Amino acid sequence: MPHSTEKIQDQPKKIRLVKDELKASKSHSIDPAEEKIKGLFNLYSLKKYEDLLHESKLLVDVFPDSLIIRNLIAGAYAGLKIFDQAILQFEKIIEINPLDARAHFNIGNIQKELKEYENEIKSYQNAISLNPNFAEAHNNLGNALKSRGDLDGAVLEFKKSL
Repeated sequence: MPHSTEKIQDQPKKIRLVKDELKASKSHSIDPAEEKIKGLFNLYSLKKYEDLLHESKLLVDVFPDSLIIRNLIAGAYAGLKIFDQAILQFEKIIEINPLDARAHFNIGNIQKELKEYENEIKSYQNAISLNPNFAEAHNNLGNALKSRGDLDGAVLEFKKSL
């Protein structure tokens, strides 16, 4: 058990180091947090999901309400097919910003992958209720309804996606 205690004790130290690094680099013309976020986006675009998760763990401790960092973490988990963790991150995003239609949409996409079709439909409907002009959500809802045999509902959603 001493190993896990060491990890817990090291966490505040690591958070302090990240905070100190961010403060020390304030004199540069580039915002240090922005520079770190760009690095995370780069890892995501290179599909280096495990590296992204490693790098983002400390940042999310420093910036727990950062929607950008949480979205990147969720995307990395989804890329690694660790869908339960991806959904948890999107749910945390919704907790931080209840009006985030994209998070509901992304949960719907994961539910489609998991073949949770009823939940998928509800997630797309939630996204649309928050953003009635969300064309992608209307399109995905149309596809979900079509696959369930609701052709009239599907056509209606496809029209709304245009």
